[in-house]
Amino acid sequence: MAKYVENKEVKMAKMIEFIKFSLIGGIMTVLSLALFALFIETFNINYIISNILSYTIAVIISFYLNKIYTFQQKSINKKQDFIKLVEFFLMKLVLLGLDTILLYLMVEILQLNTYFSKIFLTLFLFIVSYPISKIIIKRKEKGKL
Repeated sequence: MAKYVENKEVKMAKMIEFIKFSLIGGIMTVLSLALFALFIETFNINYIISNILSYTIAVIISFYLNKIYTFQQKSINKKQDFIKLVEFFLMKLVLLGLDTILLYLMVEILQLNTYFSKIFLTLFLFIVSYPISKIIIKRKEKGKL
């Protein structure tokens, strides 16, 4: 019976963690899309450059929100925090490259709507980024969770 309760508590904790990640991801998605549109519509910046700028801003904010609220990780030390931020940013940079290439293909080659393509890719990359983000942010020492 105790093992059942423990498993249920672990599952609930994981579900709450994923919900928090989803909420922060949703907020960052709205922020990223708003900045994307702002850069295009107000400042007349190319959609690829707008994508990179909006994505970068959202990634930095996302790292800190997920670190503090989702995964509840306290600062170990400034060097360790910086290393995690760099790892997180590099992971997101790879996803940004994938996002940008796929956005270009969807808009230029497939002739899909720019905003539809951006929303679709944002949702897809959200699903991909959850497990990777968790590993990077929760790791206590290099190579350990």
